[in-house]
Amino acid sequence: MFPSAFTQFAEIVKDVNGNPIVPSKRYYIWPNYFEKGGEVRLGNTGNTSCHFGVFQEYDLSGGVGLPVKFIPRDTSTGDPISTGNKLDIVFENKPECAESSKWVVVKNYIYNHTKWLAVDGVEKYYGGLMIMDGWFEFWILDTGYGILFNTLNNVGSYIERNDEENGMRLVFRDFSTRQLPFRMVFVDVDAVRTGRSVV
Repeated sequence: MFPSAFTQFAEIVKDVNGNPIVPSKRYYIWPNYFEKGGEVRLGNTGNTSCHFGVFQEYDLSGGVGLPVKFIPRDTSTGDPISTGNKLDIVFENKPECAESSKWVVVKNYIYNHTKWLAVDGVEKYYGGLMIMDGWFEFWILDTGYGILFNTLNNVGSYIERNDEENGMRLVFRDFSTRQLPFRMVFVDVDAVRTGRSVV
């Protein structure tokens, strides 16, 4: 299931209503119809009151989640966003203790040798963390989309989930421990707030 430029042609990424994903809009990330869980949000990553970790709720009781924006690294690509575009992902708002709301991938050998999603600034609160260089990409999966984190040496992995007390932490596993990717859909925030149809 590992993607590369040779296994998938670029296609426009669309929200649940079939509209192209564009950098100017805000989106909720929800699981596709065959996945467990609810919305994507921030959560506690350890012995601190600051919520740096990116989590998914176990069910739909928590609400719609936190809005994100997808920002192309190459501004010349224009609108809309396609699979394979190099992206930054940011929450609309950041925790007070964070440097920014930008998603980063943290590598921590103490935490099960797993790479996990956080927001910028987490390394100042924890020892032994390394922020990895790379970018995010959309990829089409069998149902819904996957988000891939790709490193500078072109080694990538999909977002997966790790069950924890505070929710499902969004992680990236090595090939030896790989599970199914988190298959997701994207919902226009303005469509939800104005009551327009969300399939």
